[in-house]
Amino acid sequence: MSKLSELRKENNALEKELTKENSSLVTRMYFYLTASALTDLEVETIRKDLTGMALEAQERNDSFAEVIGEDYTQFCNELITNGKKKTPLTKVLDVVELLLYTGIALLAATILLNGTLPGTAMIVTPAFFASILFGIVCGTAVMWFLSRVVWGLPGEHVWRNRILGYGGVMVVLAGFLLLYSFLPTTELFAINPYVVLVIMVVILIGVILIRRRQN
Repeated sequence: MSKLSELRKENNALEKELTKENSSLVTRMYFYLTASALTDLEVETIRKDLTGMALEAQERNDSFAEVIGEDYTQFCNELITNGKKKTPLTKVLDVVELLLYTGIALLAATILLNGTLPGTAMIVTPAFFASILFGIVCGTAVMWFLSRVVWGLPGEHVWRNRILGYGGVMVVLAGFLLLYSFLPTTELFAINPYVVLVIMVVILIGVILIRRRQN
């Protein structure tokens, strides 16, 4: 097990000892940090420190929210400023990994929905590439929204912005489906979806291993 996996497992166990209020706050801070330029290992290291601070506050019967201050995003920003950042290579790998996840999910869904049998060619159209692009943009936007808007606001604003955010996602999805119906069905080329799927999974595993070494 890698150092990152061990630390993540340890953090998950520690958080079970937190009160519901403190656990919620640590979780919001964690996702806020996750969306930053910090490395995955640095985020988990900070998460361990935050959990430790919360546990100490519990032992003193103090509020963890009061310990870190009224605006926890400001506290997180200071941690981000002083923390270990991702290298340019890691940032590129993040994009490649997201691209591969989206492509694999879309290709697998296409195989299942079309009932494509092994050895059967699949026609690739502009709509296929548009779907991958949409998945990347939508996934990135949702992650940013959750970390910066939903988990990055005081508690009294959370539910309001969740409703607005999820409603916005549904509007975007509806818009994409409408656009998708007007995209040209021009046949660009044919592929063996099973071979491509295996290749993409192998590349994804390689990217994940390289990212772990970068941490």
